[in-house]
Amino acid sequence: MDPCATRIEVWRLDLSSNNIDVPRLRALLSGEELSRADRFVFEADRSRFICCRGALREILAKRINRKPSELSFDYNEKGKPSLRATSLEFNLSHSGTRAVLAVSDRAPVGIDIEKMRSAKHASWTQVATRFFSSREIAALTAMSEKDHEAGFFACWTRKEAYIKAVGEGLSHPLDSFDVSLRDRKSTRLNSSHSSVSRMPSS
Repeated sequence: MDPCATRIEVWRLDLSSNNIDVPRLRALLSGEELSRADRFVFEADRSRFICCRGALREILAKRINRKPSELSFDYNEKGKPSLRATSLEFNLSHSGTRAVLAVSDRAPVGIDIEKMRSAKHASWTQVATRFFSSREIAALTAMSEKDHEAGFFACWTRKEAYIKAVGEGLSHPLDSFDVSLRDRKSTRLNSSHSSVSRMPSS
């Protein structure tokens, strides 16, 4: 299968409280999703979860011409969800008041978003040393200090997106593959040292 021939949509969701129609979206959720929503202690977190799941149902339902409330999801042993009885692939990520959703016709897809938080250069270096590959650490170290924060988050989100696409979660070692750290035009998987990898390098 040629990933370049696969239709992929990316949706951006605003989870700000003034943009969430919680009652309408809550009515779309399954009993299991409602139970998960009600376990959140804070109202803001509960509302964001409902918004994400409700929007996910609406977007996927439109793709297969079904009602959002009729959709059923399965989960693999690592927790990656799939839409029952369809070939659609999707992945959802949220951070703060923003979320992103990727939907693919057939090919595995992963997406990740992180709210950038300022910290000392040494803090990013410690995390990178623990989780990044040697090539990524070298690329990050070579960056100027003003580019270091953006480089770190580019690397982190791209690595998260990759392991979510593969569907193995954090059981897939983060230092077993290399991603690019530069701007969006050069986003790519540079190499993988794991036999399970089937993602394109460009």
